[in-house]
Amino acid sequence: MKTFITLLLTLIASSFLSQKNGTNKNVEAYRIVAHMNSNNFIESVSNVVTAVKRLHIQVPNAFSPDGDGVNDGFTAISDGVEEFSMDIYNRWGEVVYHAENIEEPWTGQHKGNDCQQDAYVYVIHAKGLEDASYTTLKGTVSLIR
Repeated sequence: MKTFITLLLTLIASSFLSQKNGTNKNVEAYRIVAHMNSNNFIESVSNVVTAVKRLHIQVPNAFSPDGDGVNDGFTAISDGVEEFSMDIYNRWGEVVYHAENIEEPWTGQHKGNDCQQDAYVYVIHAKGLEDASYTTLKGTVSLIR
């Protein structure tokens, strides 16, 4: 049984390591250790198993791009994102911001001009590392000046 468990853990780790590189921040490595004590002889077996983080997205509901260094940009916060796009619409349905990178926040501007204080609609399409299809999130964000 112990040989089977060790073999299984090795196969799982090899499978994940071949799919994802070690520098991917969405892959976590865990060391699995098994101890067996028989007749005062302790045997230990360990292996590394990697797991891909599941898609989890959090979206704030307000931001204030006033240059004070606190909540100056609007973007989603997430783990496990492989693909991402976000559109922000004003009350007339005009796209005022589009991003393909979750690290690029909207600073409350459109075509170089400050947008007015208002509620804006966002639509986020994201795909996680483990997901076969896209997740769509819709909501509103308040721009506070």
